[in-house]
Amino acid sequence: MTALHADDTSRCPVAPVCLSCGTNAAGARTMTPCTGAPDLCGAPAGQACEPGCPSLAAEPEPGPLAVATAGTPVGMLCMTLCWGCSAAGWLPRLTAGAAMRMVMDHAAHIGRDADGEPIGGPR
Repeated sequence: MTALHADDTSRCPVAPVCLSCGTNAAGARTMTPCTGAPDLCGAPAGQACEPGCPSLAAEPEPGPLAVATAGTPVGMLCMTLCWGCSAAGWLPRLTAGAAMRMVMDHAAHIGRDADGEPIGGPR
């Protein structure tokens, strides 16, 4: 049996934006997550807030986009993060359905099925 390297991202596509903060490949944020208390701008923490929110000063600078992996209760998934979010350990909040879809996508990227068996391989 071939070794399973679920954290291999060599065949995972890089998305056009950071899944956590919305930074695009040009380094511009397409959405602004609020990391402060809900009362700073009226949006709940972690949700998109208005430009000028006082909590923006605490956010890391965005950088180049890259694919990272994360273990979840439903399995290993891959996602595109900017350097700032990756360095800060910021991961997006995902619904169970979105996480499962991303786990299945990542399995296909590494050539595995839902059971971790090689796609098209012997059973």
